[in-house]
Amino acid sequence: MTSLTSPLGIDPYGFASTHLSEAARGVLGTLAATLESDVRPLMAEAWETATMPAEVRATLAALRLMDPAELSEAEAASSIYAGFRNFVLARADVSVATAYNAQSGLFRTAVTLGGSPSRPASSIRGCVPSISWAPSPSPSPSTAPTSPRASPRRPAATARAGCSTAPSAGSAGPTRPT
Repeated sequence: MTSLTSPLGIDPYGFASTHLSEAARGVLGTLAATLESDVRPLMAEAWETATMPAEVRATLAALRLMDPAELSEAEAASSIYAGFRNFVLARADVSVATAYNAQSGLFRTAVTLGGSPSRPASSIRGCVPSISWAPSPSPSPSTAPTSPRASPRRPAATARAGCSTAPSAGSAGPTRPT
């Protein structure tokens, strides 16, 4: 039997030590430490104000968790690494994990699985839309949302410079100029 706890959290069956490389455990350990020191202190006020601090996105983006230099492409894309990454994020704050996964998981999966076979999967690197984490200003009565689904607090997705969010001919997702 292995230790019940690790820097990644409770792992009674030792999956992290048996299914992740030392490099992956190091990346996730760095994530856990960064979340504890830089993100968690921001979240109490964020929950009270129903906002997501911009510093959270900047902090997570700097870690390059989807394609860390320390990991092989195969391990970075593995479900066991993704599962532990999500576990570590959720242990710190579930709203951070949700926001991160909407950005990293859903968008990348849509492009990877829904994109054209003629476009290499690596073309999505550097062409990931960013979310405006600051709350939207309250709408004036004349511009208030008419749909019950529309929300002035919903983050607005914007494309990075050099990327188009319009599908190109024969593709189903964002494109980059060549």
